[in-house]
Amino acid sequence: MAKTSRPKKIAPPKNDQQFLKMLRKGERLYGQTKYQEALAILNTAWGYREKDPYVLALLARCLIRLGERKKALDLLSYALTFDLENSLACDILGNAALDMNMPEVAEKFFKILLQVDPENIGGYNNLASTWRDLHQYDEAIALLQNILPAHPEESSLWNTLATVVSERDGVLTAEPFYLEALRLAPNDYRINNNLMGIHRIKEEYDDAIAAAQRAIKAAPQMVSPHLGLSSTYLLLGELEKGWEEYDWRNNAASTNAIRLPYDVPHWQGEPLSDKTLFISAEQGVGDEILFAMMYPALLQEAKKLIIGVDPRLVPLYKNSFPTADITPYVTQNIEGRLIRHYPETDVNNEADFITLCGSIPRYRMATTDAIPRFHNGYLTASDAHKQQWAARISKLPHKMSIGISWRSGKVTGERLKHYSSLSHWQDVLKVKNVNFINVQYGDCAAEINDFTERTGLDLHNFEDLDLRNDFENTAALMQNLDLVIGPASSPQMQAMSAGTPTWWLSIDKPWWLYGQKQPVFAPEGSQVIIKNYEDGWQTTLTNVAQMLQKYIATHKG
Repeated sequence: MAKTSRPKKIAPPKNDQQFLKMLRKGERLYGQTKYQEALAILNTAWGYREKDPYVLALLARCLIRLGERKKALDLLSYALTFDLENSLACDILGNAALDMNMPEVAEKFFKILLQVDPENIGGYNNLASTWRDLHQYDEAIALLQNILPAHPEESSLWNTLATVVSERDGVLTAEPFYLEALRLAPNDYRINNNLMGIHRIKEEYDDAIAAAQRAIKAAPQMVSPHLGLSSTYLLLGELEKGWEEYDWRNNAASTNAIRLPYDVPHWQGEPLSDKTLFISAEQGVGDEILFAMMYPALLQEAKKLIIGVDPRLVPLYKNSFPTADITPYVTQNIEGRLIRHYPETDVNNEADFITLCGSIPRYRMATTDAIPRFHNGYLTASDAHKQQWAARISKLPHKMSIGISWRSGKVTGERLKHYSSLSHWQDVLKVKNVNFINVQYGDCAAEINDFTERTGLDLHNFEDLDLRNDFENTAALMQNLDLVIGPASSPQMQAMSAGTPTWWLSIDKPWWLYGQKQPVFAPEGSQVIIKNYEDGWQTTLTNVAQMLQKYIATHKG
């Protein structure tokens, strides 16, 4: 296999001592997130010891961080051609593949490991984790059930069993296995981090906070427990604590952290009366829309706002915030870091301060009294777009029009439990005298056609509307609907921000309730409907149908 090109100025090692020194340097550079430098050093070391598993694993990790997934996959596939008789080598390479979300490759390494060393407990644990990631839940559970009687004190086996059961059967079903893992290893980071989510669902918030704090104590630099603690504090209305922990989303250890390559001071709540504030987008488009509720007040406060957005949002934001400058971003992966550029704006010369949109609430929404109230929304399409959609909807047979969506764009593993399928919505769509309109983005036309043919129920689908990319027309559609129902994903945030009453369907209370029973920032009639854990989605949506009938009875005309 051809190797990655190597810098000419790096002298290759001449002996084992020089090789180990070079390996340690590459490892150190990787830990410092200097992935390009680490890659050059490790490539040179690789030339001296071509089959060293640790060098290969580190090289693959560098390549992943640099956005070179195919090269990393090729490298690990190359390692599979070796005569792997060393269980440590298989373990190192398998874990590298697992960490890099290559479960098919990881499975091969762990199977070889267990052939070489059938008593290796870590090998069984890692193979089960791999099968979980491949959604082979029954195989993973059977493997762990076979090995656990011989090793009942291995906390890692109980924790992995819990994660598999959680994905297959739900988090509460997995709780006894997590608790056994916790009994065996009370200070383990992963176990406590997993238990935090169970306590959240059961509304055991003190226990959720305690689990998060134990996880943080065990692994202070891990991002996940900090964000879990943040969401719990925010849900409870302890906003100051919650927003402080929320800053961890952009910690250097997070692979999703956004870097802004500008020499402008980061805003920390300073007065803005004579200042220009540049706001950068972050995370998903639903998050952008949620945090945009902070912009109307900032427009009143600041001399000028420059708002950086997903390019798809530019027309909608220009219409909604006409006194602000709206500019699209371009994101690059440079040495494993997400760098967000705004090529149409001279940020260094135009802005006095810069901030990520999710950082604004820490300085302007630290108490529940400061939560904005937008009963008519804060994003709006142009009058022409709204009129166009009003005309189209007026041609439908009924006076009331309700939008529905049923899933997110990313539905895998544990996230499957968060979403219904369209087949669960039959009782809702049987409610009479309503135009039900699809607001589910993505390729779902065949799914809708199959549903309507099987059930004889109507779900209007405007196939010429690109719900994933055309946000201004989607907002115009939303502004002509009477209600939108669906999971806590982008369509519901779009409806809420457009001033349309919104019903969110969730398996637990979302953090953006901010200590309130219902989202006070949303239009009147909005609510979060929590799915009972014991109920399936069919039961939940049957209940929603009954609620909808009562809602319609009080909102006729």
